[in-house]
Amino acid sequence: MKLELKKFTYKLILLSIILLIVSGTMFFTILEKYYFSAFPFSFIVFIIVSLYSHYILLKAAKNNQTQFNTAFMLSFILKIFAYSLFVGVSLFLDKTNYIAFIITTMGFYIVYTVFDVVQILAYINKNKNDIEIKIQS
Repeated sequence: MKLELKKFTYKLILLSIILLIVSGTMFFTILEKYYFSAFPFSFIVFIIVSLYSHYILLKAAKNNQTQFNTAFMLSFILKIFAYSLFVGVSLFLDKTNYIAFIITTMGFYIVYTVFDVVQILAYINKNKNDIEIKIQS
């Protein structure tokens, strides 16, 4: 599991760097007037939440299908709660360019969620035989 989490962390950081370069370039050139102060913190929040969520799912994937399903729903709820809390606190502290902030956060949410799902499905498919043996036992 440690190796899988390490691989996921590497890929997550790579994705975040790519997003940072693309979105940062846009915010400092074309969309300069829409830049918001919480922009750099968005990456920190998304990385931490994704890592924690993936850790929960990796642990649950070692057990049975019911535990994995429960963990998947729990991680989804925790993500929604964490991102909502981040949005709420950020908007409370700084309301300037709130539309750009919400649109960017929604975009990041979609990208990171798709990334998380693809990564956990790849892990499950790769380890399908091990997981099926544990379910049958």
